[in-house]
Amino acid sequence: MKYMNDVPKVNCINNLNHFNQFLRLGQNEFCEFLVNFLNLEEVRIQVNSLDVLKNWLKVESLDVVMEVPERGDEICVVSQIQVNGVLISYFPYVLKGRYVKLYFKAKSFLTKLSEAISDQISLCYLQDFRGGDWMFGEILARMIVANCISEKKYDGIKFAHLIEKMEQMAVSTFEGEFFPTGVIVSSDFSKYKDNYFEFKTERDINYLDKREWFLANGQESFFLLDSNCKTRGIYRKSMSSLTDFISRYFDEYYLSNDLKTPDFLVRTVGPNEISVSDADHKEFVKIENVWRYRHPKNITQFMVEHLHIEYKVSYAILYYTLKCSRNHISSILWIPMDSSEETIKKYTTSNRVNIWKRKLNLLDESHQVILEKILASDGAIVIEKNGQVLYESVFADMKETNEEKAKLVGSGETAARFLAKNGVAIKISQDGMIKVFAGDEKIYY
Repeated sequence: MKYMNDVPKVNCINNLNHFNQFLRLGQNEFCEFLVNFLNLEEVRIQVNSLDVLKNWLKVESLDVVMEVPERGDEICVVSQIQVNGVLISYFPYVLKGRYVKLYFKAKSFLTKLSEAISDQISLCYLQDFRGGDWMFGEILARMIVANCISEKKYDGIKFAHLIEKMEQMAVSTFEGEFFPTGVIVSSDFSKYKDNYFEFKTERDINYLDKREWFLANGQESFFLLDSNCKTRGIYRKSMSSLTDFISRYFDEYYLSNDLKTPDFLVRTVGPNEISVSDADHKEFVKIENVWRYRHPKNITQFMVEHLHIEYKVSYAILYYTLKCSRNHISSILWIPMDSSEETIKKYTTSNRVNIWKRKLNLLDESHQVILEKILASDGAIVIEKNGQVLYESVFADMKETNEEKAKLVGSGETAARFLAKNGVAIKISQDGMIKVFAGDEKIYY
């Protein structure tokens, strides 16, 4: 629902009947979901009166998104409880984290997020704030993703159903094997008239069986859906003209030459993993039942700023990270701040592997096949700031670490966290989860 610039019936949400029930049974789920989804440090619901909130934010009137004065890592987002066109109360909450200022610049994204949350908190209000423990998990995730990815000409509720359908396909098999599939949602099929294989009759995705879903692989071929989730055929993406293999990978993955705003993609990427992305490369991924928002610019910019490397090296690191994740290969990539032999010795055991006469390089396409095999091997791969591989299959020397803590979080994550004391370490789990460690910081991608 759209934001209303009006005076609410109730000045402070904490004064609503039964709101304390939401604080007890829905607050944790709501905050935890947003922390995971947006890779935040913290989410705080604001239960003060509007006057107190405006005084704190130093504003005369509330807006959907506002900066928090003197706090560079915090912004305030405002949703609303509305019933039959009447504004009942504001529902403000503070987002704290590394990327909040990037989100702040993309106000349309946060506006859509606010609208989806308004729908859910209003529904919760109508039920006397019962159900907060389940309304702010999976259901909210689908509504936010559908609302944020679909433009005004698309109905977010319909595409929440589409996302649910693709989640079902992500756990399906065909002849005993997982298969990827995908759709392009468009209101104008004329944009895809080339490489288009049209059906004799229009099809409804609700009645497609697995054999039919198998026809589009979600990588090169996609079902074309209209705004009513009807499909008339399968589109084969165009071939990229880029010569650089890393740029070509991102170009082809996001269909940069084919996808036009406001169209978007929904596809299964791996077992129990789906992706929803648009022409601007905004992407929402669900891995192991957890939704996360990601954008390649965010993580590559982080590595450039933290390690002082070139963007082309940062994208090469992300390329190999995503290849491991999507192929469900467990691996650790370590990019030390100081890669001198003396410093590397402090962090690793003596059995460091370096067998090549000429160093392998992440930027060299001819090295790709060997690098992918190395990444699938035990231990971490050590990458210099210029993209060259210094060592392969190295093991962190964790004699000083807490053994009980290592058992609790896993030896791989403990090793990555230890190596990240010098630079950045990226841990890719076999389930596809990506964790980036830098100093004491931990980022999910």
